[in-house]
Amino acid sequence: MWSINARTGKREWAFQALSDEMRKKSGTANVRTQMSADRKLGLVYLPVSSPSPNYWGGNRTEAAPLATSTTALDVETGRVIWSRQWLHHDVLDYDINSAPTLMDMTVAGIRIPALIQATKMGSCSSSIARPARTSSRSRNGRFPAVTVL
Repeated sequence: MWSINARTGKREWAFQALSDEMRKKSGTANVRTQMSADRKLGLVYLPVSSPSPNYWGGNRTEAAPLATSTTALDVETGRVIWSRQWLHHDVLDYDINSAPTLMDMTVAGIRIPALIQATKMGSCSSSIARPARTSSRSRNGRFPAVTVL
């Protein structure tokens, strides 16, 4: 992913979802669908795919926290503002295949700029469009067992 100045034709910045070493082994985690942008926040939201090859990840031995994610970049610099990885070490080709939807949500009477991301797994998840911290990733943890009737 890169930014090109429309007036000069020069590249302004580039973004890579994977390290150089991992790209040598597996190709890339790219953006293969539409992106969303918020001019007011100055962010572009990338639906980042999984690294190749699909269905086998033995050559991907290091973490790839920006793969299979929705990643927000500063539109002026390309710097990662935040990223939400939807699936770690994706070998099932469950990468993101749709642009994030931007909308305002009202929570406890407070209007919040939000992002809704649909996934290939049939789920929709919401995130705050610009978290208070400059970078965040999803936290994994233990959840209580539930009984599905």
